[in-house]
Amino acid sequence: PLALVETDDMTGIPKVLDVCTAYAGNNIRAEAGTSYATIGKTTAGTTYFITDTAYVGNGDAVGDWYQVAYVGGEGWLWSGILNC
Repeated sequence: PLALVETDDMTGIPKVLDVCTAYAGNNIRAEAGTSYATIGKTTAGTTYFITDTAYVGNGDAVGDWYQVAYVGGEGWLWSGILNC
């Protein structure tokens, strides 16, 4: 899954904006926002690599959402549940 992270054209180094963790049991979404499908759950001890950001102005989790890559997949998490 980390192979899906965009890399810098010059160096080949993955473009990671931040590295975070989350409490277990939070929804990982297909897109930014609570109206999108839940595609997984966060697990304790997993490292989430932030690869992109989006702002969502409506719904249950207003604010910044982060696209994440992690061992096992990729998806979107609301910034309020991450420890960065």
